[in-house]
Amino acid sequence: MKPSIHNVARHCMVLLACLLAAACSRLAEEDETHAEAAHVSVVEQTPGPTPFIVNLALRLEDFAHLDSVSYTVAAKPGTFSKPVTVTYTRARLERTGAWNAAGKRLSFAVFGLYANYQNSVTVTAHFRDASTHVERLTITAPA
Repeated sequence: MKPSIHNVARHCMVLLACLLAAACSRLAEEDETHAEAAHVSVVEQTPGPTPFIVNLALRLEDFAHLDSVSYTVAAKPGTFSKPVTVTYTRARLERTGAWNAAGKRLSFAVFGLYANYQNSVTVTAHFRDASTHVERLTITAPA
């Protein structure tokens, strides 16, 4: 039995629709940035050795594409100080063992805080595809 031109055309249309759906699905996955894929969140703040330091832990689903983490402590109003900005490179984070793969946690010190004050801190995770994730938080430092 010889297939009719209509059956061949119908099968070609179904095949084309399947290929198009697969291609669109793959494009949607590729559109996700490294920052979006990492699902960064702040999970813990613990006191450091002085009132000017707090240990911060972030949760990341994927450390592989992280380039660096930086934070900025805003200047305290009414002072002549300037904001404190610190960047931890990936090499530094690896060297100090800051990444815990089992817990998917990245831990680092935030220093330059004002004692006995609610410090405004902006933490930014920088990724290799130039995407970023920003967390704004208040860190209350003890007296």
